Amino acid sequence: MALTKVTEDMRTLGAGEVAIANISGSAAASAGTFLKQDGTWAVASTVTDVTGLQNDIATLALHSAIQNNQKAYNLSNAFVDQYEGSTGIGVLTNVLRNVAGEYMSSVSNAAESSVLTTNDTGWLYAAGADLVSDVHTNWTAEGWVYCTDPTQIYQFLLGSAADFYGLNMAITDNLGTATKQWFGDGSGPWTYSPTPISWATAGIAINTWIHWALVQQGNDYKIYWGGAERFSTTGITVVDHSSDTLYFGYQQPVAAYRLYGHMTGIRISSVARYTSAFTPSTTAFTSDADTELLINSNTTNGSTTFTDSGPNGITISTGGTGMENSTDVASPLTHVATSATGNYTSTTETASATVSKMGIVVLYKDESGTATLDTDLVAQVSADGGANYVSAPLTAGGTFSTGINIAKSNDITISNTGTAPKFKISFANQALGSKVTQVHGVALLY
Repeated sequence: MALTKVTEDMRTLGAGEVAIANISGSAAASAGTFLKQDGTWAVASTVTDVTGLQNDIATLALHSAIQNNQKAYNLSNAFVDQYEGSTGIGVLTNVLRNVAGEYMSSVSNAAESSVLTTNDTGWLYAAGADLVSDVHTNWTAEGWVYCTDPTQIYQFLLGSAADFYGLNMAITDNLGTATKQWFGDGSGPWTYSPTPISWATAGIAINTWIHWALVQQGNDYKIYWGGAERFSTTGITVVDHSSDTLYFGYQQPVAAYRLYGHMTGIRISSVARYTSAFTPSTTAFTSDADTELLINSNTTNGSTTFTDSGPNGITISTGGTGMENSTDVASPLTHVATSATGNYTSTTETASATVSKMGIVVLYKDESGTATLDTDLVAQVSADGGANYVSAPLTAGGTFSTGINIAKSNDITISNTGTAPKFKISFANQALGSKVTQVHGVALLY
């Protein structure tokens, strides 16, 4: 490309000598715009995502503090968790992990949740829980389902112990073929869609979350998939449940009729929550006056404990084997944590020798307000797997420009020695907007 000589003599242009109109471009200059190389004007971005940079700085800060404390107190081992995942988290009590921000808090609006994982050898059940038709004229059973194997027929989302009588909800036949949506009629025969629809028509896809709902309003029944009404019938006087055991992901007594996949957000209500098409909420349900049973599964990865978060506190049991809460499949729901107090533990480590001295480093951020160490943010350590905890008094160790603070506790004498070190972090006096403490990383030294 040839070069063109413009001039040898240069001077500073006076104000107004070159008007904006004389400069090519698709838009005029204004505050917040800049001239691109091609002569067009573009709006300058005013938002910079520094989350990754903040996490990197937190990482450097944590590892620097670990090295300094290990050398100073002759501690050879360190267990570090920066909450990029949940594998190092033990038991959660009113505390959840924020997925995007990678921190732990009892007040969070984007918390991680696990989901109920079913398979061909396990299921959940609530024994003798009289929740629906025998008690209420109107009710709703609903949840989210993620099917992993569509080749299995009669995959039950909800079943009863009444041998096909009573409350049942299932999807049947292979993916892409004619599919009947079933629920049990207390008078004996099954009731189902007179014109079978395909899984695709119902919006059910393999390895994809979809919301389902079975609704009774008087003598009318409706089934919704993804908020769309897919089936309705009228004139049925009762769907008998009596005091039978209610199953989730299983139909007793036919062992083969189980769900292959995952469930979450299971709720049974004493009202007809949906009477027409709706958009399923992606915020996890919370208990209200119309809730009869609620299983959110928002607990520790790998936990086999399932809890009813509804007002009745119904005992949820596992049947068969293999049932667990899992974060292997991302939940479709966002759980909001808004507890004033809460705590969580780490998983238990295995030390090569008896532990009698420990230390801990905590990276935390005051998202709102200012946390008082040992009051609003408390650390404890254990050498015997959590059977006995020792207080770890925290002292401030510096603050970074990102707002990440370092707190540490050194040279902690362990009276109940052992070879199973772990830690416990507790929050207190937390309130959205006034005091929100986030823990971004913890290092346990031993």
